[in-house]
Amino acid sequence: MPALTDLLEPREPVLVGLSGGVDSVVLLHLLARAGHPVTAAHLDHGLRPESAGDAAWVAAQCQAWDVPLIVDRQAVPPGEEAAREARHAFLVAAAGRAGLAAIALGHHAGDQAETVLFRLARGTGPAGLAGMARSRTIEGGVRLIRPLLGCTRPEILDLARGWGLAWREDPSNEELAFARNRIRHVVVPALEAVNPLAVQHLAALAEFQREDTATRQEQARRQAKYMVQGIAPGVVEVDRRALVALPPADARWVLREAAGLRGVAFEAAAVARALATAGDGAPRDLGGGWRASATPDVLVLSGTATGPAARPFQGPGDQGTGEWGWQVTVQAGISARAAGPACVRFDASALPGPLIWRGVEPDHDAFQPWGAARPMGVRAFLGRQGIPRHRQASLLALAAGETLAWLVGVRRGALAVVGKQATEVVEMQARASFRV
Repeated sequence: MPALTDLLEPREPVLVGLSGGVDSVVLLHLLARAGHPVTAAHLDHGLRPESAGDAAWVAAQCQAWDVPLIVDRQAVPPGEEAAREARHAFLVAAAGRAGLAAIALGHHAGDQAETVLFRLARGTGPAGLAGMARSRTIEGGVRLIRPLLGCTRPEILDLARGWGLAWREDPSNEELAFARNRIRHVVVPALEAVNPLAVQHLAALAEFQREDTATRQEQARRQAKYMVQGIAPGVVEVDRRALVALPPADARWVLREAAGLRGVAFEAAAVARALATAGDGAPRDLGGGWRASATPDVLVLSGTATGPAARPFQGPGDQGTGEWGWQVTVQAGISARAAGPACVRFDASALPGPLIWRGVEPDHDAFQPWGAARPMGVRAFLGRQGIPRHRQASLLALAAGETLAWLVGVRRGALAVVGKQATEVVEMQARASFRV
């Protein structure tokens, strides 16, 4: 019997993804027998003619077992990945509806072996070889657990027969049109002909690699603290000289951590291209809308995603500017802080409305710095300030229509300067989450 104590608290309720196949049926009964209140969740994705029958069978079984069931039918585009994403989203939503903090899936050692082989064929690095995690935290702080990951399919079948359980067979699992099915029915049997324990060995490899990956990730996180910084909203900088001085294996791990700052998981080929750019300075496409470029000092990883939408100026208090990497606080009156690029003051009566926080468009915006006789193009102004091009489009501005009142962290504009006649002053203090 698989151990559960490292995955769930005693009698902790859990949502079970119940397809009707033997793996999910055994999983549900395993959890229930261990004293965990279970709720089943079934998604009918309509990709097979038999799917409605599967849903009806699951509903009848849950009624007989006295197990609450959340069921939904969604039209899902054909393809393994689309079905997997739809099922994941459904389970997360179902857990939220049921108020449950854990989702259990029926993946077993054979699935783990297939995952490792699939990633090897597609191209992967050490993290990919780690396969599926037995437990990980996903959206909303929900834990995704796989209690059967250490069990082989024959062991699961033995449990099902020993408990007298019925289940549904999915005929699409036999179709060789799907890549994972070809691995399951062609590649794995060929490996088992070499060694009958091939599946167990591949699953063990994934577990060993997961432990090693955790160690290497922690080391890379410590290195990245001094080498990497995220520049909101879509740019990451890596200390180029420090990166190329590392052993290549360590450098690759740091680059994965750098990508993770933006929620991106670079594949092995993308990491290799980024590392090559760090070495020779030549820009390269990394795929997925990401690109690597370099200055003499930094390797730049930049995405094509647009910046955050404009936000209205909110008056006194904290402003909604966190997505740009800035915390801006507004107060009436003058504090003891020294004025500068990150602390500006305006004559409140001279500030036009409405004011908004927005990103900068370097090739279209004009800016008149305080003390300048006339406006100039933002691109030219920022260049004179020594701000590299890859940072310019990520800057935050306070704007009144087309007029930029403040390039946050850079310079205030000529708008609403505080003079002797000012009767009401507003002060804005900005703090960056990165090194300016």
